[in-house]
Amino acid sequence: MEILFALIGLGLGVLVLLAPLFSIASFVRGRRQAKEIEELRAEHASLHARVESLSRALRRMSPPPFPTEPPIPTESTTPPAAAEPESAAAPPETPAPTAPPPPTAPPPAAAAPEPEPSQPRPAFEWESLLGVKGAAIVGAIAVAISGLLLARLAIEAGLFTPELRVMLLLFAGVSCLLGAEFSLRRGYATQANAVCGAGVSLLYAGLFAGHALYKLIPFAPTFALMALVTAVAALLAIRYDAWTTAVLGLLGGFATPVVISTGRDNPLGLFGYLLLLNLGLLAVAVRQRWHGLVTLAFGATLLIQFGWFGRHMGPEKLLIGLAAFALFGLLFLLLPLVTKADDEGGTLFRTGLVAGLAPFLFGLLIAADGRYAPEWPLLFAFLGLLQVALCAVAVARGREELMVAAAAAVATALPLWATRGLSPERLLWPSLAAAALALIPNLVAPLLARLGREAPRRLPTEGAGLLGFAGLALFALVMVAKDLGEPPAAFVAVAAGLLAIAALRTGETRVPFVGTLLPAAVAALAQLWFLASTGGAQVLTHLAVPLLVAALWSLLAAARAAAPTDADDDERGAVLAALAATGGLFLCLVRTSTGREPLPLFAGLYVATALLLAPAVRRRWAWLSLVALFAAAGLAISWHGLYFQPGDFALSFPLTALLYVAFLALPFLPLRALRSAWTSRRSPWFASALAGPAFFLPLVDAVEQAFGKAWLGAFPLLLAALSVLALRGVAGRFPVSGHPESAGARLRYLALFAAVALGFVAVAIPLQLDRQWMTIAWALEGAAVFFLFGRLPHPGLRLFGSALFAVVGVRLLLNPEVLRYETGGAPVFNWLLYTYGVPALCCLFGARFLRDAEAARAADPARPSRTASAVAGLGLLLVFAWLNAEVDHTFAAAPESARDLARSTAWGLYAMALLVLGVWKALRPLRYASLGFLLLTVAKVFLYDLSNLQGVYRVFSFLGLGVALMLVSLFYQRFVFRKEEK
Repeated sequence: MEILFALIGLGLGVLVLLAPLFSIASFVRGRRQAKEIEELRAEHASLHARVESLSRALRRMSPPPFPTEPPIPTESTTPPAAAEPESAAAPPETPAPTAPPPPTAPPPAAAAPEPEPSQPRPAFEWESLLGVKGAAIVGAIAVAISGLLLARLAIEAGLFTPELRVMLLLFAGVSCLLGAEFSLRRGYATQANAVCGAGVSLLYAGLFAGHALYKLIPFAPTFALMALVTAVAALLAIRYDAWTTAVLGLLGGFATPVVISTGRDNPLGLFGYLLLLNLGLLAVAVRQRWHGLVTLAFGATLLIQFGWFGRHMGPEKLLIGLAAFALFGLLFLLLPLVTKADDEGGTLFRTGLVAGLAPFLFGLLIAADGRYAPEWPLLFAFLGLLQVALCAVAVARGREELMVAAAAAVATALPLWATRGLSPERLLWPSLAAAALALIPNLVAPLLARLGREAPRRLPTEGAGLLGFAGLALFALVMVAKDLGEPPAAFVAVAAGLLAIAALRTGETRVPFVGTLLPAAVAALAQLWFLASTGGAQVLTHLAVPLLVAALWSLLAAARAAAPTDADDDERGAVLAALAATGGLFLCLVRTSTGREPLPLFAGLYVATALLLAPAVRRRWAWLSLVALFAAAGLAISWHGLYFQPGDFALSFPLTALLYVAFLALPFLPLRALRSAWTSRRSPWFASALAGPAFFLPLVDAVEQAFGKAWLGAFPLLLAALSVLALRGVAGRFPVSGHPESAGARLRYLALFAAVALGFVAVAIPLQLDRQWMTIAWALEGAAVFFLFGRLPHPGLRLFGSALFAVVGVRLLLNPEVLRYETGGAPVFNWLLYTYGVPALCCLFGARFLRDAEAARAADPARPSRTASAVAGLGLLLVFAWLNAEVDHTFAAAPESARDLARSTAWGLYAMALLVLGVWKALRPLRYASLGFLLLTVAKVFLYDLSNLQGVYRVFSFLGLGVALMLVSLFYQRFVFRKEEK
């Protein structure tokens, strides 16, 4: 039975192979005879029309008869045969001039022939296309598919032995080629090309099955036979210009592994077969300029590759998969360069672009799969090879967008692999490889410049480099997120790669703000790594990494200061990196493990401060001195408030004091760079003057906790002495007889340092004493500042003194706690007297100092100073507040009516005293103040005492008010108005 089925299958196969051939031949023969008859008829009609056209042209172009010459006149009377026209006759006396001969007619060939009748444009031969070419191609495809399906059915039914199956496929393929070549080629070229394509497909199928499926043919003979089949198909396609043969050979060749697959994997055979098939097809496509064939070949290859990947791919086959995807990607990518093919439509380039990027998709799938994580060397080598190839093609073809696409793919693959593959066992070497991959697109432009080649376009090159930076930064971020920063060598390698990329991307062709943002991003990553990976004894060593990042970029900015680049951009990056390092120091304070020890933090603070001041000197950005001061003082204050213990005094106090002295001496340093325009700006002098107040709290608190409060007031005096010493330095730097600008700076900075010194002196009093002494000290300082304003008339001193007196007024007038500072004491001469009296005197004397200073420099000396008047008014209010406090203190045990009567009496006497003093000193504002207090007393008596006092207290209240008002009236009449009349 098996033999019978085999014979039946063989017969059916032969019928399937031969029947379409005979049907095609008979159909085509009839069509050819009908076509020949139509062609003869058309030719006959064309010849007949042409003969008619020529005859008409000849008749039109026949010349007219030439005129006969007139006969010579004789005596004979016989008339001439043809007379001349009358117009041509001439009188006998004057012989007519000889007329020129008439123009000869042009030859017939020169005459414009009558246009031939236009032939009607033949309609599109849909019947020929579908009936001849279409039928032939579809028939050939059907034959090839039927043969393959029949072979598969036979295989599944077990009818044929493997040897017989292979032989039948090869026999069918050879038969198609021979039949087409020796039978159909004469007159049936279209059908012959289709049958040849089917034969090539069957031969591919037979050879593939014999080697990859049944192991009947060794590799070398299989490869040689496939090469022969490919060469035959290419020769046929080239010789007969047969696109059909090429396409059918392509479809059949690529369909073979799919159709006859048995599910067993043989990647070497499959990809070797695809390589040979592609080489043949590409040779034909390039030779015949059938560039669409290249696109079809790539699409079919890609489908088979991903089909194999989805069905058979595993970690043990990673090398084969990577090699196959890289090989075919590079084959199509490099095709336009290797063959020098004419690619007017851009088909080869577009196909090569997609082909070059397609392997990256495979790489992304591998990177995202944790099963392949141990094979990272193969994956990274694969990505690097593809990236180098795409960069080379981009430079050679002037298509820099290829670099951008490759860099984007690698930038995506690196963090994908890191999320799955990074581990303590796989850390350092993958990090180094990732840095190398990110550097590849950044090295293209420097390498071309070194070779003397034309640089690629700016924006694509910069974009590709920045994408490499982004991919490596994401890789580092994943490392930090997975807590893989220890040991630090891996992160340091990645950070070094990022800094190298940042340096390469900040050359002359940089994108704006890249020099600012890239180092800031690296510094931020370094801080994240430090916070995630550091604790305990590692603080000092790990802290060096973010500081080193900032220091390296600062050195690069210094080296580029004179280069033709955007130096400000680099310096901004150095500033941001230093600020990031400083911010990391503040974040260290959040945890005890990183913030407890002062030595690492203050050492880092010293470096960060120097890194902030370096751009300030190089670029004359003097405002950075204030930024550095506030950052340093803020860290010192924060650490002291969180972690300081008396045992830390020996280390923390000298470190903080040294920072204070450094900022104080900053503008006085004898450096040429500092003596230039940098020190002519205000910020360094303000930083120097404010250094003492900025570091005062941690310094004085450390002294107090270490030594107590016994001699604590001596420390502010020491700081005041240093500020006075700085005053001498300012006077020496800005001489009196200098430029007007120098004179203004001298006045400004002398006033500033003097105010700071006075502030320390004033602070020393409440530190040594307590409570109300702070207010008294501020009042004394305010008076001293106004006195100093008379010697150094700087507006800042006036504002400073006004602010001090405002604080004094708030504490004594709006602070109820001041009345509870102390208790007891004799009437009048008690603590209230000096608590209110000293500030009141300070206000009055300060107002006098201020009024004199402003009058000496004002255009109108008689015009009063509003600030001085306000301060003097504050002094009067303080005396008034003291009277009320003293009444409450003295009459604390007396009845409330007695206390109210005493308060009204004190108000009236105070108003009278002000009036007498105002008349004596001829001070109208003081008289106005007395009237104000007198009106206040009247209002109290009539609105309060009338309803609240009883008995004799009410009588004395009104009696006293009446007497006071009469005395005031007489006093005004006698001493005020009479003097004014005189």
